[in-house]
Amino acid sequence: EEEWRLISGKTQNDRDICALAKEYEIAMLLVTKGAEGVVVCYRGQVHHFAGMSVNCVDSTGAGDAFVAGLLTGLSSTGLSTDEREMRRIIDLAQR
Repeated sequence: EEEWRLISGKTQNDRDICALAKEYEIAMLLVTKGAEGVVVCYRGQVHHFAGMSVNCVDSTGAGDAFVAGLLTGLSSTGLSTDEREMRRIIDLAQR
């Protein structure tokens, strides 16, 4: 949340997330929110994905691991508009 505000100067509400994606012509913008899950703005549509319940010992590298899983999923399917496929990719990234 702090990084988002620093970079964008905006709040993390759906409207601001998609406005930033549109302003910078970003096809898919993801905002991770820890235990609250992930918000995805894809082609102007907002998708919410629940977080996973885990016993966290150390969160170091969690974002890097998420991005690695996300890129793995996207490399096999591309930017799918199918919400079920997005959910599968996000679930993979969260593990």
